[in-house]
Amino acid sequence: TLQNIEGLWASSLETILDDSKNAKGLCNTFRYQLEYDADGPAAASDDAAHPPRSGRFRGWFIMDGKKIQERDITINFRNNSEGHYNIEGVGVNEFGGYKISGIMTSD
Repeated sequence: TLQNIEGLWASSLETILDDSKNAKGLCNTFRYQLEYDADGPAAASDDAAHPPRSGRFRGWFIMDGKKIQERDITINFRNNSEGHYNIEGVGVNEFGGYKISGIMTSD
């Protein structure tokens, strides 16, 4: 399968931390799929244990029940001293440019 990133987003980190199960309905889902990595077009992989690949992604998020397409998404994964991955990236959608930052702690 191709590398996918799925999760919740909100207008602030505090919103996600306060309601990580989204019981209040203030968070929305997103999904990104790797298109290109350092070696070129992304290929499917059967190895679920490989580290996340940095590269160019395509994707969308849901807001008010509407799917918003995103473009020009670039995400970099870097090992950190805790054995996890720091995430940094950028993207664009109909609302403008944005930055992505976070920590991936598990699959």
